[in-house]
Amino acid sequence: IISGLLDFYRPESAYIEKTDVNQLICDLLMLVSIQLEKAGIGVEKELAEDLPPLLLSPDQFRQVLLNLVTNAQDAMPDGGTLTIRTRREGERVILCFGDTGVGIPPENLPYIFDPFFTTKGRRGTGLGLSVSYGIVTSFDGTMKAASEPGRGTTVTISLPAGEG
Repeated sequence: IISGLLDFYRPESAYIEKTDVNQLICDLLMLVSIQLEKAGIGVEKELAEDLPPLLLSPDQFRQVLLNLVTNAQDAMPDGGTLTIRTRREGERVILCFGDTGVGIPPENLPYIFDPFFTTKGRRGTGLGLSVSYGIVTSFDGTMKAASEPGRGTTVTISLPAGEG
């Protein structure tokens, strides 16, 4: 399992190609399903069937997805629900990762994509969301977070469709 996670996480190349983001999500969830189950975290998926491919590096985007799932798990130490949704909005594909975790205090929210910002103390480097933000923006995407302490956090990614 650990070897599979390391292979999944380690971006071996930045080769850009048309990518089925729903398949990347399903592949990741297969790898982490036992870990999430042991943590008492249920997963709800609502993946749109009509998504066009995205023009990006699958290896780099796997890192983004893994960072989001890991952060969601860390935010739900007593279990909860991770909801992953994809949809198409015009020429863009939207991905939403929502958790029912502890949430992010409003005073911290503006800084969560900054390098080395962490609320995890020694358990975190403060690089996961920063690296993810950099990867998403390198593919002309946006990444935003909304959170309510005690209710959870939703991270929304918007990326251009890779059609044409």
